[in-house]
Amino acid sequence: MADMENEKEAPPFEEPTENDKELVTWVMDHVERWRDFRDNNYMDSWEEYERIFRGQWDASDATRDSERSRIISPATQQAVETSHAEIMEAIFGQGEYFDIKDDVKDVNGSPIDVEQLKQQMMEDFAKDKVRKSIDQIGLMAKIYGTGIGELVVKTVKEYTPGTQAIPGVQGQAVIGVHETDRISVTLNPINPKNFLFDPNGTSVDDCMGVAIEKPVSLHKIVAGMEADIYRKVDISAYMDDETLEATQEVRQYQDGKATMLTYYGLVPREYLDSLGEQKDVRPLP
Repeated sequence: MADMENEKEAPPFEEPTENDKELVTWVMDHVERWRDFRDNNYMDSWEEYERIFRGQWDASDATRDSERSRIISPATQQAVETSHAEIMEAIFGQGEYFDIKDDVKDVNGSPIDVEQLKQQMMEDFAKDKVRKSIDQIGLMAKIYGTGIGELVVKTVKEYTPGTQAIPGVQGQAVIGVHETDRISVTLNPINPKNFLFDPNGTSVDDCMGVAIEKPVSLHKIVAGMEADIYRKVDISAYMDDETLEATQEVRQYQDGKATMLTYYGLVPREYLDSLGEQKDVRPLP
């Protein structure tokens, strides 16, 4: 009985309002039409490119009915990897793959050390594994013809070794770590099969919106709820589309993950009236 009284109650889930439901319906209506356009025009070719690159045979790739060979020549894979390696060497071969030009515009009269900024960016990029992400985006660009990356800005905890003197004790200190917050800018490689776009736009800036849908582990969604990134709503493991997986496997593992769709774009103003506390929102004219 005492254990039941001491047991913490689970926090209640947030119920979506009618305004939220209308907004979700509007977004999903556009996203589904964009998905149909993408699948009808590009998906078959993308999957064929992937099979040829990975050496996977499929009956639909046969060029004639009498063809019985299932051998996939590695020449295409070798050509793609060679070209990709040359591009990566051109970008990262000199060590410094970006530069900052000093425009001699100081802030509030204080001189800016451009070299210090560049070294700090190199250190931050190394921590956030930006080079690895560019490598993966470049490889997908060679396979599918399109390289896509998602920039995510977030605050992360950083721990550094440190010592602290013990009050009232001479010559002794406590050894531990210092915890500080750091702004992290990560670059997530996005497979074109997970990317949806407005067909009326010729670039991301011209599109009314874009969306990213991909399988995500449930523990990452729960962690986002605890960090107040997502609303605390009731979720469950659900995967209804295996084509969103990164590779074409015989059987995809579906336990403990769900499909998450992230929308970046414009929405009608009336759907945002209930979100008065939200800032940096660009409504439709």
